[in-house]
Amino acid sequence: MELKYFLCCLPLRWGVMLMGAIFAIVYFILGSSGLQMVLEGNYDEDLVWFFRKMSIKTCVSISAVIFYLLAIINILLAYGAFTDNHQMVGTWMLVHFTVFMLTLYSALVNTYLLFHAGELMLQLMLQLSIQLSNFAALTGYAMFVVKSFYSTLTPSFESDDEESSEEEV
Repeated sequence: MELKYFLCCLPLRWGVMLMGAIFAIVYFILGSSGLQMVLEGNYDEDLVWFFRKMSIKTCVSISAVIFYLLAIINILLAYGAFTDNHQMVGTWMLVHFTVFMLTLYSALVNTYLLFHAGELMLQLMLQLSIQLSNFAALTGYAMFVVKSFYSTLTPSFESDDEESSEEEV
């Protein structure tokens, strides 16, 4: 099953470009907020607790770099959709498949920990579970849209085989 439109009204090409631009902006904002935390040395209490056994400056710096790289990959998705470059779109699909799998794993682990958490951590774990589930659903839909667009870019191998067999006869 493949989509013909993005959100039932936009052509897939424009939807993929829009989605790439929106994801790039969101990842850039997340990376910039992480960089701001590192430069100012002012970290959120939840981050301090989460990275309590590691260097928070290093962890937030690495996270900011990862968010910037994801922003670049999403810019490449929008450009690849604009120029009909299936390699850029395919690269996005590969990277975001990995992100999707890691998100699902995190949601499952977080759900397991939710049932074994104490009363103090229950609210934080529940909030994180909901956010991870929403992100997994959004990423899953984005992958479905990009896969539908990617299938319009790549040539069908069956039609190539039929053409070559007709030429040989």
